[in-house]
Amino acid sequence: MIHQSKEPGLLPTALVIANDLKVQRCDVLIHNTKRMCTANLIVTNHEAQSFPSCSLAKDDSEAYKDHCKPQRLEFDRVLCDVPCSGDGTLRKSHDLWRKWSSSMGNEFHLLQVNIAMRGIALLKVGGRMVYSTCSMNPVENEAVVAELLRRSGSSVELLDVSTELRELVRRPGLGTWKVNDRGSWFQTHEDVPDSRKNVILPSMFPSSTSIHESHKVYNSFDVNSEYNVPFSRNFNIEDTNNVNCDTGGISSSNSAQSLDSKFPLHRCMRIVPHDQDGGAFFIAVIHKLSPLNENQVIKVRKTENLLSKNRTVKLQEQCQHRIVSEVLDDNKLLDEQTKLSVANQTSKDDNLTEVKMASDVEYSQTESGDRSRRMDKLDYQHKWKGIDPVLFFKDEAVIKNIVSFFGIEESFSLEGHLVTRSTDNARRIYYVSKAVQDILELNIQVGEQIKIASLGVKMFERHRSKDGCSCAYRLSYEGLSLLFPYMRKRILHASPVDFQHLLQYRTINFARFADARFGEEAASMMPGCCVVVLREGNIMPYAVDLKEPMT
Repeated sequence: MIHQSKEPGLLPTALVIANDLKVQRCDVLIHNTKRMCTANLIVTNHEAQSFPSCSLAKDDSEAYKDHCKPQRLEFDRVLCDVPCSGDGTLRKSHDLWRKWSSSMGNEFHLLQVNIAMRGIALLKVGGRMVYSTCSMNPVENEAVVAELLRRSGSSVELLDVSTELRELVRRPGLGTWKVNDRGSWFQTHEDVPDSRKNVILPSMFPSSTSIHESHKVYNSFDVNSEYNVPFSRNFNIEDTNNVNCDTGGISSSNSAQSLDSKFPLHRCMRIVPHDQDGGAFFIAVIHKLSPLNENQVIKVRKTENLLSKNRTVKLQEQCQHRIVSEVLDDNKLLDEQTKLSVANQTSKDDNLTEVKMASDVEYSQTESGDRSRRMDKLDYQHKWKGIDPVLFFKDEAVIKNIVSFFGIEESFSLEGHLVTRSTDNARRIYYVSKAVQDILELNIQVGEQIKIASLGVKMFERHRSKDGCSCAYRLSYEGLSLLFPYMRKRILHASPVDFQHLLQYRTINFARFADARFGEEAASMMPGCCVVVLREGNIMPYAVDLKEPMT
């Protein structure tokens, strides 16, 4: 979407930062986004609820200064696709039928709130955030949105987007719902037994009207409680004694009273499988009207700390193992990972210096007898071990040599836009847009808070063997579409017959080309990388002066 410029070679001013907690999914993301060949992308590896703001500004008035360079990481748009129980994927995730339980949504609720609140905090005033899940559980959907509105106060509003995408069949969000726990249904938090109030939170109910009630529970939150047990089907036949079947499974407490939410949750969108023969999704669009005040920011940080890092990672990993098909089908993901593993054995990933995780080693073992022991070790060792730093490539001699060899116009500046992942003798050089460059400079100023797994587009790669080439680097296919309109050397135009020969044969004698002129031009070139363009008739795809010396 950001690449909608009319002319080739023009870069948009926007950029996209894609984040994932799982390193393996970052690998797949990088592998897929390479096809876009964009210099406006950064892939990061963070816990979403702790994504850094990289703030240098003391207040909002200083968020942009020094010729509009950012002093804080803020976004115009945020897509908050949170971890969820994934019950909306039941059609394609057959394994979920035996693993699903109603407790899964309850377990993810607080994590979802914290991630979404972090998204709002990183959103610019006037920006929009889309909160989405692939679940049908209101505890993961409307309850989370209501808590976001409750905490943010007048700083945000829930937008009505019913007039957008009219062909999309959707249903309005729920205004009232019940919360299930161990086979019992509850309408208000007062109905929940005291022993379960640290698991079933006030924010899960539509009748919750004040965050003070939530904070009382949060302050007594015990991370070692049953809330932290592994996912399982908690329903027991003995629990049916606590359920009033005559009232549809609602707790028989005298105080139970059906209360609707005071927020306009009907503006949310529910997409159910049987309406359009697909999966189930929940979507809410939130518009930021003003900055969060200091009290709201403190509350965000306070509740973030309730989930310990180990427990957060555990929740995330359990989610990934259960519903990895939300992003890719299981088989497709395994195929992608296999391809990446094989490719990385011969050549390191072009844009990501591999992060060696203990899980990579552990999963390579297939003996089922040691599986439980390996999984325990995996939980202990599964932590970020570091990614090679991002360094600006500042070797002026090499840059001038590249510019001269390929005849790159001055209008396409390389200085300040080239980065590498190695400290010496860089094998690969990546090109980043001005927007990415500004973020990198900001990240360096704040002590490299952002863990960057990948960025930009690979543009040059060092020759393994020079073979008399005067330029140590060759062009990379990924960056060619961006650089080619500014090249004035090392370009040949081949007829369809000769172009087919180049594709068909590994080596071919210059004299055997059908177009004698093409063969002469190729023979007269100095050794090194060149670009061959398919010529249709006598039309040249780009206005290149062939009278210029090709060397």
